[in-house]
Amino acid sequence: MRELEIARSRIRQSPHGDVERILQQVIVALETNTSIEVADIYALDYDNFSLVMDMMRSWWLQRYVGVARNGVAGGDGYLEKRSAASV
Repeated sequence: MRELEIARSRIRQSPHGDVERILQQVIVALETNTSIEVADIYALDYDNFSLVMDMMRSWWLQRYVGVARNGVAGGDGYLEKRSAASV
């Protein structure tokens, strides 16, 4: 995921910046299936907002392909809960 590497590079360059804090929160949320305040994402400038949207698009595509290949994306609590509930 090229977008993820771009975000991580920005975080390494300026670990205490407001934008980088939001990028880090997005990465953590995507990797751990936790939530993030949408208002924080909306507060970003256009370039960083686009980066976050591209990260989310790539993340979704990886999950979609994983589900198509394996039936359930690895570590996806939401899909696992839905699958267990339907049994």
